[in-house]
Amino acid sequence: MNINNPFKFVSRVLVISLLLAGLYVYMPREEPLVVLAEPLETITLEVAPGDSLWSLALDLSTEDPRATVHLIKTINGLNDDLIYPGQLLEVPGNKSLQVYNN
Repeated sequence: MNINNPFKFVSRVLVISLLLAGLYVYMPREEPLVVLAEPLETITLEVAPGDSLWSLALDLSTEDPRATVHLIKTINGLNDDLIYPGQLLEVPGNKSLQVYNN
């Protein structure tokens, strides 16, 4: 590698750094392990305008909302985070989730 031209060297280092940062940002994350302290009780909830899985999870759980979002998606067979006003969702009815991050 010829480092006679400092501009080329700095630009290559910058490009490599940006590529590595991009890979880190888009790496898949592990879902938290959810352990139920009691049998899971669910209630049916109608999605209101402005609701999101995250806002529902914050209202429903005292633990990590990521685990509650994952649980809601699993219970309802959702593949993504999109929900719609008027949609009926089964959600955890008891605040008995214990979360363990691996």
